[in-house]
Amino acid sequence: MYSNIKWTDDFSYHGYRHGNLYYIPVQKCASTYYRIIFDDILQWEETHLTCKELENFTVFAHMRDPIDRYIAGLMTYLGLNKLEDILDDDRFSHLFTTYGIVFDGHTSPHSFAVPDILNTEWLLLNHPEKERMGNFLLFWFLHHHGIDIDLEYINNLPMQFVAEKTPYWINIRNKLNAGFQKSDEIVDQFDVKTNRLFYYDQYVYNLVNENTQYWKQSWPEISWLNNYRQS
Repeated sequence: MYSNIKWTDDFSYHGYRHGNLYYIPVQKCASTYYRIIFDDILQWEETHLTCKELENFTVFAHMRDPIDRYIAGLMTYLGLNKLEDILDDDRFSHLFTTYGIVFDGHTSPHSFAVPDILNTEWLLLNHPEKERMGNFLLFWFLHHHGIDIDLEYINNLPMQFVAEKTPYWINIRNKLNAGFQKSDEIVDQFDVKTNRLFYYDQYVYNLVNENTQYWKQSWPEISWLNNYRQS
């Protein structure tokens, strides 16, 4: 039902480089916040590398629940283009939740953001049982590679939430969430490319969530990728 997505060898990705590590900031996964960490605190080299070049790197990035991320990305895109009001129309809401329409990097699946989604060290951005999961996993990942960061310090850095916490946004989010739940029940009926990509995103997110053993105390034990390959 699902197939991995890979780009051509010369397709390039913006990211931060240190040795053989390459961090890709994924839009709507606290990318502005993590750019501050990699730019100002860690001072990694900001660059663009191609798929071919990244074959020799350990690529890592943050991952967010795809539905939350898509809704947040949709709000950002529509807000930037002054089109928020169309979400009050149920016909548009139905289109978005039925087909997972992609407008830009804010609304595209995680698989668009990295060269190989099943060979990326994904760090879950949030988790109901662990506060600041994205920072916790980043700490252990970097520690495993001989790089230490002050976890308490980065936890106290402010995160930016544009419109996501306003009553209007919460109402829209709940409305779209309900639409996605309904769509999920009949996903096999759809034959739209973006819809299949969106549900593939959800499939991979579930794999990452199931295989991230965050309660462990070393990265090889925590890593979703390591646990997934051994399963």
